[in-house]
Amino acid sequence: MPAELRPGYEVPPSTSLAFGAAFVQVDGATLRLAVAIANLSRETFVADHIHRAVAGVNGPVVVPLFSSPGVAPRLFFQAGPVAIDPALGAEICGDPRESTSTTTPPSARAARRAGS
Repeated sequence: MPAELRPGYEVPPSTSLAFGAAFVQVDGATLRLAVAIANLSRETFVADHIHRAVAGVNGPVVVPLFSSPGVAPRLFFQAGPVAIDPALGAEICGDPRESTSTTTPPSARAARRAGS
């Protein structure tokens, strides 16, 4: 599932300048992902995760993907497999939402909403 990362997809929409793209593949109990984010303003990334919620609602994190005291690269890249519950995998295939949280500005995030 390809996905576009845009700050406006966050709830509430973010003023972050970061943007990017991702590809997520779910196969049973394995989630594989590749994420690339252009971070030209050098915002500090502290987390990357998948939420459980319908579009427009900020739901709980169900798959943590990245956590750090903070990194500020111009290009953020993450790839690899993550073990998940197969039932959650089926749910993610129906409505995946992933976001990358930053600390600059404090509520800024580059988020993606997978296209149908």
